[in-house]
Amino acid sequence: MSAMTRTTGRAPTCWWVPPVVSVACAFYLAVVVVLAAWTLLPVLVGWRPMVIVSGSMQPRVQVGDIVLVDAYDGDPLGAGTVVNFTDPTQPGRVVTHRIAASNPDGTYTTKGDANPTPDSAHIPPDAIHGVARLLVPSAGLPVVWLSNGRYDAMAVWALGTILAFGSLPSPAAASPRFPSWVAARGLV
Repeated sequence: MSAMTRTTGRAPTCWWVPPVVSVACAFYLAVVVVLAAWTLLPVLVGWRPMVIVSGSMQPRVQVGDIVLVDAYDGDPLGAGTVVNFTDPTQPGRVVTHRIAASNPDGTYTTKGDANPTPDSAHIPPDAIHGVARLLVPSAGLPVVWLSNGRYDAMAVWALGTILAFGSLPSPAAASPRFPSWVAARGLV
């Protein structure tokens, strides 16, 4: 039976659904690939990806964003520079905040953009791991979901991604001249 209905002689009203779904899935997967490349390619030049896990840098840096950090070379840093450092008050805790001021003793006062006051401890230069160079929005959300036990969100994202891959037209099934959804509906 062709795509034309026998009773009306018209194409079915939802002929457009497969191409729209296909384009939406292809767009989503393109965004995923671009974000992954944007995150991983700078690693080749030595930058390290750091997933933001708290809201202390909002609104510019959101939970789930990835900040790519370049190694700190020891040169003086100015106010406004975003740095990644070990928190002197909680050894082992790594923080990404903005430098609010350079102090006369060579330390730095830092502050999260969303925090009303600067951090209580001054940061010595040897505690700074790196300087933020690039922000990749939302690319670290799966890491945040896993670390927070949000397995439901992770499962929905993973399932959606798998379904998006599965909904793309197969190159082998496509007509040489027309997309598979056109050929399958007898529209050519």
